[in-house]
Amino acid sequence: MHHDLVDPTNFEEACNTLDNKCAIFSDNVTGITIADLFSLLDVGIKSVEDYEQSIITNLLGSSSNTQQDVELLFNEYYEN
Repeated sequence: MHHDLVDPTNFEEACNTLDNKCAIFSDNVTGITIADLFSLLDVGIKSVEDYEQSIITNLLGSSSNTQQDVELLFNEYYEN
């Protein structure tokens, strides 16, 4: 997930090493730094949904990414 939030790729192949299945993810999110992502991980983050909301609330204002793009990427991971 962190790689897909940082990298400039529009489509990313992600593979699950447990069952050896791969999926192509829509990835329109780019330019969020690893330092930015880790700075959001604190005691207030109790779930993936909390993390997603924190990214939307705290990092989108300083980037060209949209809430829709972040939600789409998280949903791609949920569904696969």
